Amino acid sequence: MASEEKKLLAIRLGQELQNYRAKHDMKQKELAEKLHIEERSLRRWEVGQIPQNIGELKRIADILGIRYEQPGLSPSVYIPRTLDQIDEAIVSGWIYLQQLLYKEGRAFVEQLLRDLTFQITTEDRQFLIRLARVRHVAGHITSESSRTENVPAAFYHYHEMEEIARILNDHTLLNIALTYEGDMLRRQGKIREAIEYLEAARDTSPEGDGEARGNTLQLLARAFLVNKDMKGFENALAEAKELATTASTGSTYGLYCLGAVYEEYGKSYGWLGQTEKALAYLDLAEKELLSTPHWNLVLKTARAMALVRGGDVTNGGNLAIEAAILCHQTNNYRMLERVYTIENYLEQKTSEYGQITTLLRSTLNGPVEQF
Repeated sequence: MASEEKKLLAIRLGQELQNYRAKHDMKQKELAEKLHIEERSLRRWEVGQIPQNIGELKRIADILGIRYEQPGLSPSVYIPRTLDQIDEAIVSGWIYLQQLLYKEGRAFVEQLLRDLTFQITTEDRQFLIRLARVRHVAGHITSESSRTENVPAAFYHYHEMEEIARILNDHTLLNIALTYEGDMLRRQGKIREAIEYLEAARDTSPEGDGEARGNTLQLLARAFLVNKDMKGFENALAEAKELATTASTGSTYGLYCLGAVYEEYGKSYGWLGQTEKALAYLDLAEKELLSTPHWNLVLKTARAMALVRGGDVTNGGNLAIEAAILCHQTNNYRMLERVYTIENYLEQKTSEYGQITTLLRSTLNGPVEQF
């Protein structure tokens, strides 16, 4: 690397590190711990030196969740990663999702997939496990940022995850892949196929960990509700709740937990018009869930639906408007489609009110009793 390029790279790295600390209100010691380096190394980097090993730049970008171009590294540069570095990158991918940074997250995981695909030349079990997990986060980010007609792009990631899981005979990875393939089919309105996939996830991977199995049951309950199978819905969600009190392996990266099950109850009862029950569950969910932009948006949307369907159009409508604005700002089309269901419900009720108002007006304008 030419001296001028190296100097520019050092300046950009120092700026990125300082910007990151300022944005997150971190001291040098705290950021050094996050990067697994000595504080004195961080101080050197911030004032214009760069790591001796250029591969450190990719590792830093992965941990901080920033694009490779930001510290001045070309995205086309290929540098093999260690298993620990891949794990750090996967966590960064999930942080993108929790922070509603879908555009940046998709670019990040797609680059990660390209690098790993290039790096993995044999069926090394540990690297294949990581590749499956990258497909997992890629599927989620793609799903959240896709309209229903574009859901097959997310399904593809989960299908690739399924293929790897079958090669490895890994029941947890297989369970997760089949579960989300089923959920993508549900989003497309293919309810029968969705339930088949979700039941396959439940029945064909008995050795999967409790967190993955609980996640399956939660999403199976969602499909049962759409299919108007209330008994199946209640039974599956009750099992999911029971598993959530003990399962904590991290295989779903926080998307399945007790708070998520409470949110599922709240959202479902809100859709059914059982407002008091829905809001009680959503309050429980808020207490259990981490206060991240992702969960805050999910809860806001669920509360909007519960309030509107319960007759509180003013408060519910205002929440729906707030959720819609945030969805547009972050390109979260999955939540935006949920807001559309609220709009559709209001339009239906407006039409019904208009019809009965017309009939009532016609009646009132009829013959008047004479005294």
